[in-house]
Amino acid sequence: MHENARRFDVDALLSIARLSSPRLSSKGDIAFSAVIPDLGANKNRPEIRVVWREGGESYYQGEGDSMPSWSPDASKLAFASRRGSGKGEKGSGLYIVGRGGEPRRVAWFTHGVSELGWASATKVYVVAPVADEKTRDKDGDYVATDRLPLWFDGSGLVAGLADQIHLVDAESGRTSRLTSEDLGVLTAEPCGNSIYYVTLRRWVDPLDTVVKSVPISGGEPETVLEGLTVSQLRCINGRLFMLAHKREIGLASHSKLYLLEDRGKTSCLTCGILDRNIWSIAGGFGGEPVIVYADRGRSVIAAVEGRVEDLVRGDMIVVQADSNGEEVVYIASSPTEPPEVYRFKGGDVERVSSINRWVVEEFRLYKPRRVEVEAEGEVVEGWYIEPEGEESKPLILFIHGGPKGMYGYGFYGEMQLFASEASQWPTPTPGVATGMKRSSPT
Repeated sequence: MHENARRFDVDALLSIARLSSPRLSSKGDIAFSAVIPDLGANKNRPEIRVVWREGGESYYQGEGDSMPSWSPDASKLAFASRRGSGKGEKGSGLYIVGRGGEPRRVAWFTHGVSELGWASATKVYVVAPVADEKTRDKDGDYVATDRLPLWFDGSGLVAGLADQIHLVDAESGRTSRLTSEDLGVLTAEPCGNSIYYVTLRRWVDPLDTVVKSVPISGGEPETVLEGLTVSQLRCINGRLFMLAHKREIGLASHSKLYLLEDRGKTSCLTCGILDRNIWSIAGGFGGEPVIVYADRGRSVIAAVEGRVEDLVRGDMIVVQADSNGEEVVYIASSPTEPPEVYRFKGGDVERVSSINRWVVEEFRLYKPRRVEVEAEGEVVEGWYIEPEGEESKPLILFIHGGPKGMYGYGFYGEMQLFASEASQWPTPTPGVATGMKRSSPT
């Protein structure tokens, strides 16, 4: 922190860029999405940034640019975007760009894009909503449904829409639909000659999932696994790994790492060796799967090989991560550092981006302290920020249930703002209670 650091204020909070979707190519190039607020124009500027392994950067900026995905040979980058769309045109497109070229619109999906990736060297799979024409009028301003939810913020009316897998030829743009799931596709992952995906058995039970596969060449889907609640699929060296649980305690059950060994048969790779919730599978590292798991207010990047070997651990929250077998790229924040992109290779960590570095350099930021509170024989963790000044301060409590949602060693801009404001709080009027002395907990 600079000695002349300013007070963290509302404009600073609103100006912090949001980073997501770090993707590492087979050659070590990094792509990620950034949404950069423009307060003067009262809008967000989405863009995709590429950091080339041999040096230099490229920038792609257009309306809705997001979800970058490298082709297997790292020669092309696919992404979703609304760039070039006409006024009032709904949906989002699939764009592809080669190094040094201009993004090319390959396909358009009227109801947007939920997920995309490369199914082969020449094919891109896209998970995109398809409308059930029986439930929607031609203008799309009403739907007839007996299912919930009806509305999602940012998406509008979603009843009568179900995500399906589409296959797009990267050169011609020819598009075919591979699935017609009544309850939609939750997530998909190519592995071998098939695309595996997760769907629901019953719409009233979001934990009752089924894993199916469909040939990339087309054909009828087949059920390959039932009985687990699956949240993510990841193909590593031709093997399909899953994040899943058996609903031991319902929605709050810890997700564990499973391997699909054969149709209907799995093995749990972290059962008995990791009593923590796994957030994601990042890919492979040294031939073994890499996971991100939660641990006492922080998240950890680790490899699983009969045991859990931590690769990157610290007082930080890893938001998302990706690996190409030799290195890991990830987005992380710490209590006094907003999110940035980092690379882990050979035991060393390198910061790749500096989009939010100005916050650290310009403003006074507060590091929270971890505390434990015992109640009814149970120990509950918490963190608090202590503003400057000897006078009493207002007490603000942020109470969050766990363990799936948690506070901890991440950057929480609104809490920095409150602590900054509390540091300037005037001396209280005698006789007026303002709360606990010198503390503003998070």
